[in-house]
Amino acid sequence: HSPSPFDIARRDGAAGPLGGVRVLDLSAYIAGPYGWPQDVVDAALYVLVASGHLRAEHQGQGLAARQIEQGKINQTQFRLEAAVVTLPQRLAVRRLLSELGIPYRNDDEPSGCAGLVETLRALAQQAGGPPPCPEAPSPPYLAELATLRGNELLLAVANQQERLAADFKQWQEVRQQIEERLPRWASLERLLSHGAALSELAPLANQKAALLAQRGLLQTPDPVPPLMEQAAGLLREKIRTLYQQYQSAFEQGMARLQAHPAWQPLASAEAGRILEAQNLRPLPEPRLGNAQEVQSALEATNLQQLQDRLAALPTRFSEALQEALRLAAPKAVRLSLPSASLQTEEEVDEYLQKLREAIMRHIAEGSSVIL
Repeated sequence: HSPSPFDIARRDGAAGPLGGVRVLDLSAYIAGPYGWPQDVVDAALYVLVASGHLRAEHQGQGLAARQIEQGKINQTQFRLEAAVVTLPQRLAVRRLLSELGIPYRNDDEPSGCAGLVETLRALAQQAGGPPPCPEAPSPPYLAELATLRGNELLLAVANQQERLAADFKQWQEVRQQIEERLPRWASLERLLSHGAALSELAPLANQKAALLAQRGLLQTPDPVPPLMEQAAGLLREKIRTLYQQYQSAFEQGMARLQAHPAWQPLASAEAGRILEAQNLRPLPEPRLGNAQEVQSALEATNLQQLQDRLAALPTRFSEALQEALRLAAPKAVRLSLPSASLQTEEEVDEYLQKLREAIMRHIAEGSSVIL
């Protein structure tokens, strides 16, 4: 009785290295006493792969039966599947993959299982992170699943389907929580950095540091919004105080400037040019209704910049007044004395009269005269 290719594949596959059998292992049976054509051997391999008894791989990638190219069958490695998956187990894996949104083909569930393992590993990384996030979960079973192939992987997924589904959904929820809370944490950090010099914010900074050390981003209830509101409230008060001080100092400075005799004759355009050159303008108080608006206001003009502008007002008003005085000063005209030969008193008087007339014409025009 001649053994069939199925019998030989099982026998030689079980005895081969790593439980594997190559097409060449069957080459001795193509001729000789059995006389099997190559097509029969190829067909047997296709059937054994399709039935789950052999696993086909090419360059380390698993292949379904329909993916095996006949022209490259000699380059394909076939390994005997040590695990046999029942139809109920296969159907359970399909339901799991469908429920979790993992793509798969009905004739290649192991590839879908490999995709599930990769998705789970990615989700596990996203379900944690650096402080204040919790540590990323790293269950040993994920590393074990990553080492399996073919039916062994499919069977392992079938046996752990409830745990895999539970972890998948839990890690998705944790990832979503992290994505929702991290922006608020970043806002809290920005608010506290803007108020780093304020002693009133020190207790809030200490609480933030404790959350960082405890990886407490996902504590219930969310600890960040109350800290944000407290920080925003203290900063809002400081901003309003500085704006009020600036507005008061600006109004007083403008009143003194406009009352000065050198400023009053200036045309509005000239006065505006001087004020603009000195960056002298009122500061409208920004919107400070919520924590986000407080942060936006500080991003536009921080506390130190507000304090600097307030401290610079006296100097800027003084420089604006100096410019007005310079403009108000008479313009000087240099007048050259005409040459003349003078011999009599009358000639001297006539010369001086003409010089006086020339000088007075410039003075009448508002210019001083330099001789």
